[in-house]
Amino acid sequence: MTEGDLTNFTSLSRIEEYFLSASMAIRAGQYDFNYVDELTLAGNRDLGVPVSQSANELNVNGYTYSVIVLPALPAISGAAAERLGKFYRSGGKIIALGTLPVRSTDGQAALLHSFLRSVFGTEEATPIERIDKRNEFDGRAIFVPIPNMVSDEELAKLPRMALATAPTSIARGRDLDYSQPWIRQLLEAVSQTAHPDVHLSSLRPSIAFLHKRGGGKDWHLISNDSAETVADDFAFSSSGAPSLWDPESGNVRDAPVFHQESGRTTVPLKLLPYSAVAVVFDTEKRAEGRPHLTRSDAEVLETEVTGERLKVRVLTEAQGTVSMVAVYQDRSVTRSLSETESLKPVSLEGPWLFRLEGVDKPAVSRALGSWTDDWPDFSGTGWYEKEIVVEGEWLAAGRRVFLDLGVVKNIATVRVNGKSAGTELWSPYQLEITGLLKAGANRLEIGVTNTLANRYGQGRPGLPEKPASGLLGPVRLAPAKVLECEFTWE
Repeated sequence: MTEGDLTNFTSLSRIEEYFLSASMAIRAGQYDFNYVDELTLAGNRDLGVPVSQSANELNVNGYTYSVIVLPALPAISGAAAERLGKFYRSGGKIIALGTLPVRSTDGQAALLHSFLRSVFGTEEATPIERIDKRNEFDGRAIFVPIPNMVSDEELAKLPRMALATAPTSIARGRDLDYSQPWIRQLLEAVSQTAHPDVHLSSLRPSIAFLHKRGGGKDWHLISNDSAETVADDFAFSSSGAPSLWDPESGNVRDAPVFHQESGRTTVPLKLLPYSAVAVVFDTEKRAEGRPHLTRSDAEVLETEVTGERLKVRVLTEAQGTVSMVAVYQDRSVTRSLSETESLKPVSLEGPWLFRLEGVDKPAVSRALGSWTDDWPDFSGTGWYEKEIVVEGEWLAAGRRVFLDLGVVKNIATVRVNGKSAGTELWSPYQLEITGLLKAGANRLEIGVTNTLANRYGQGRPGLPEKPASGLLGPVRLAPAKVLECEFTWE
């Protein structure tokens, strides 16, 4: 085999699988990172990507990096290895995973071997033991071994979609087994060499984030890539006054609850399934300059600051006590509110009047569920109609009423008493309808639009079964109550 010949090296599919595994593990640890290709490291001018070196940092296209993770690679160019060696000698941190690159792709083997010896102290491709080297400039090189790496032959036998369950935990998305020793060691190495921009109470693979700085602000985009609601205290390595930007509605508001200590700002966030929020810190605006909550047992709807007064409105559905703590100029005040009434949701059970839009057939009375069983080829909008009775006390001052549609396939449009309440495109299919209700009888209409899969799949062999369509429910009305509290430091 000659230098640069990759024929007998680790297969690209195997490289890809371990590459994805490392990426998913690092992301699950709430570390923001970018991918930098080998040609960029080697300084290929055709790419037009500026690369420079400063004390303990690598500057790539205007971004700086203090830690570089090398995935399991069999080969790398001597020019890229030389750049990595300079990075290490200037105080940078390098973490290599599974396999060291012992072959050069550009014929500069001497540069590659010099890098391996000076940085990792070995030219062995797969050292058995963990390597941890440091230099006098605070540079650090860590090699994390992967015991019993899946061989090319074993990988070829595994179905493509079954790789997530391989015994060595090669990843296909979020099915990665984070209890594997090499993944734990990788995350430990990253935590020893870099500080996460966001810290959570536990490992949450579904949470991803992006951190950027510019214009006197720190921008943190947080997303929940799962079907589950995630609620946690997000500790950011940023200071200044935080605000919350909702990319779905476009609303921007000051973060109602946050706590600052030891250079970190902790903001409690509740991320609904597949939702996102941008937490933006104004680094030129001191958070201590305005009264704010540091803790609340209930969802905070609104805060209003007037001088040294803070008015808070929270939403509660349960009976009990709501405790809140507010602070202003290092002086904290605690308030408690009691709710003696238990607010219970009401299920809208029984038959609904149902019709298919654009179909010349009369409406029928039927229970909630998929219309695919009766009209498997229909793609369009089905309308569900029902009369509901709302007690007057539900609409008293300070009350809110929410409509929860349960499972919807796929898009829901809601009308109450002939007026539009809104359209929900994805889960959770919930919206407030307080202002459209009246005491007594109300007409509720829910239009559900499915995809074209039902129509285009008709009569075509080999296609999957027709997907469920319509309002599957359960549908319920959920009452809530707004409580108000005022803090003062006068």
